[in-house]
Amino acid sequence: MKSDQINLRTSSEDRELIKQAAKKLQPGQKQNVSKTIRAAVELVANQVPDLFFINRPAIRDIDKNIEQGRAKLQVVINEFNAVTGKTLTIDELQKFVFDGRSKYMVPNYDYIREQVTTKLIEGKSGEIVGLQLSEAKLRELVVIPDLSLLMEAVKDIGNVSMVMFREMFYWNAYQISDGKVIIIPEQVELIKNQFRCYAETAQERQKLVKVRNLCRILDSFIEDSISPEKLNIAGLCYFDLESGRFEPSEQYIKFGLTPIFKL
Repeated sequence: MKSDQINLRTSSEDRELIKQAAKKLQPGQKQNVSKTIRAAVELVANQVPDLFFINRPAIRDIDKNIEQGRAKLQVVINEFNAVTGKTLTIDELQKFVFDGRSKYMVPNYDYIREQVTTKLIEGKSGEIVGLQLSEAKLRELVVIPDLSLLMEAVKDIGNVSMVMFREMFYWNAYQISDGKVIIIPEQVELIKNQFRCYAETAQERQKLVKVRNLCRILDSFIEDSISPEKLNIAGLCYFDLESGRFEPSEQYIKFGLTPIFKL
């Protein structure tokens, strides 16, 4: 149809690029600007993942967990600064606790004392006029202040909300700048994507269209006398209480339905 034709102004350079694209997108066919542009647009559109599933409870757990973690880390930073007058990097702070499952988030007391000593003697050798003191000697002479508040703050780091009933601490969600613990939004989104599902391939998109059509049909059956959950189709779609409508299942879109074998 003529109404399907795409008309736009192009420079000679643009036309040359379109001709080159046409050869790749429509090999062996007559070059057509409108068809080439349409094919390119379709190609780009198909490359954008289509979000269709969000584990909302998990997303809420993550937000709560990360904000609590930020607050716990800030207390440690403050206590460390009170003792040494210095701050820490996120890598140094992460080593304050063990991350193995057997000693998960247990304070690494030896490392903490070592870091306190290191920060206390940092730049001190030049202050003692006429004396040549090695770092080892400075470590012997340094007086370690009371670390009880710092140790208590470190012990409390792992006391954050669980995510989907699992103990989690997202170190990669934080950075430290000028003594302040800052949440990195981009990293938080990557973490949340573990609990989101996207249709990415052409086949997944086709499945998603079919199931979404089914979901909208099932929506029309929702009445006061019918429990929506009774219309759930395991592995295909389900009624989402939060959105108040039927949603596609991750199982079918990503993996397909389990075949039914006849005995």
